[in-house]
Order: sequence, then structure tokens, then C-alpha cells
Amino acid sequence: MARQLVATLSSFAFIQTKQNSTAGAGSLLITLNAPATINNLLIIHVKTGNNVPTSVTDDKGNVYLLAGGPTADPGTTFRYTQYYGVQLIGGATQITVNFTGTPSARITVDEFSGNETTNAGVFDKYTVNSGTAQVKGSATLTPSFPGMLLAAGIAFGVSSGVSILFFV
Repeated sequence: MARQLVATLSSFAFIQTKQNSTAGAGSLLITLNAPATINNLLIIHVKTGNNVPTSVTDDKGNVYLLAGGPTADPGTTFRYTQYYGVQLIGGATQITVNFTGTPSARITVDEFSGNETTNAGVFDKYTVNSGTAQVKGSATLTPSFPGMLLAAGIAFGVSSGVSILFFV
């Protein structure tokens, strides 16, 4: 399972990442290592079972939008979803992902600097593809212009996954 999101940040640098998981709850809280900085971008990668995320919120009231998903992982009950949000109100330290039902879930939050002032225009494209243990999947995505941030999530097997970030 490969999924990719392209963000159109004017300039960017990786700031921090944080992961958390649950074995069954209606929401999952992640406390960042440091407060998010105003005008930075947060990308939230969500891996769940059959239930899917319904919203993402934070303790400062920033708005998070669906970038892509939920995308099913063929042959499993896993679903992958990505959200993003520009920190219009800086200082967020707690991100909450809300779900339908009480799934097992793994969440990764990545923060990037970017000097953005709105969610409009940040998100560019999303694509997904999948494979099997015998035939690996791939997804092709062409950024609209050089210098874009490409955030990719890749799942291996039925119980593990990793987010990979590319700077193109």
C-alpha cells in the first residue's frame, strides 16, 4: 500500500514527528514533543481497522482537512487516511483524531515549516496504489512544480507501516 500527498509549501523544513496508537477507542490523542509553530503545516497519517477517522482537531482550534482516503488495503481490514492543517493559531500541542466506532489505530503527525497563512492552496494532489507480498505496488505522482513537499505513507504486511517524506 503506497499513498502520497503533495503539499505546495513556499519553502519548508521538517520540524518534528510524533506517533501514538490505540487498541480500541473512539478517539486518539497525540501530544506533540513541542508546540506547533504558527503558519506551519501538520500532516496527520492515520492507519485503522474497519472504522475510519471522522475528524481531526487540536487544542487551539486549527482546522484540519481530508487530503485522501480512507483507502482500503486489499486483503486486510486496514484503512489509510491523511489529513492536513496549517497552524493559523500557533501553540497546538494536542492533536485528537476521532473515529467511527472504536478501532485499533496508529497515528503519525509530521510538522513542517512553511510560512503558510491558510489551508487553501496548500494541498496539491493525492494518489494511491497497492500490491501484494508477491507483487509490490507503486503510485506515480508528478508534482505541479519543483520544490514541493511529498509526504508518503507505506504499509508493510498487515500490522506495520511507516511514513516517508520526500522533498522534490
